[in-house]
Amino acid sequence: MTLHEHTAKTQREIAAEVGVNQSTVARIISRYAETGSFSPTRKNRCGRKKMTLRDERLLLQENRLNPRMTSNEHRVSRNLDVSSRTVRWVLSKHGRISRKPMCKQLLTEPMKKKRLSWAKLHRSWTIEQWRKGLLTYESHFVQGQQVSVCPSCVWRIIDKPTCESNYQVA
Repeated sequence: MTLHEHTAKTQREIAAEVGVNQSTVARIISRYAETGSFSPTRKNRCGRKKMTLRDERLLLQENRLNPRMTSNEHRVSRNLDVSSRTVRWVLSKHGRISRKPMCKQLLTEPMKKKRLSWAKLHRSWTIEQWRKGLLTYESHFVQGQQVSVCPSCVWRIIDKPTCESNYQVA
């Protein structure tokens, strides 16, 4: 800009002296005339939004404390300027994946007492008596329309045994 304002050199001569194309010099001169600045007129941030290492560390800490939060909830709570997909990518990079929780009915006190009394009652059975007996397990079946029993997801570490937070009480 100094060469253009303070000398009588043409755009072509300035371009040759600086080592750029003549069109680049023309663009810079016109931008300076319009805006009064050399920097491009971009709004806010352009391009890929990045997470800092500190953001990643805090995201992982929050995910460990509350594995049932969605990626969008994590993004909003940490006030991150990235997409939900970026949050999912960072969590998966650190070995955390999102899966539906396993449904499991927890044993209540009456159920525990009933099982204990049944075991005590059948403690002295012989092998022949066990062969004649039929053992069944109670199961929950839904007929007709599919009902989503476990609608939410839970983040867990790949290849790690499941823990209580990975279960949904049915």
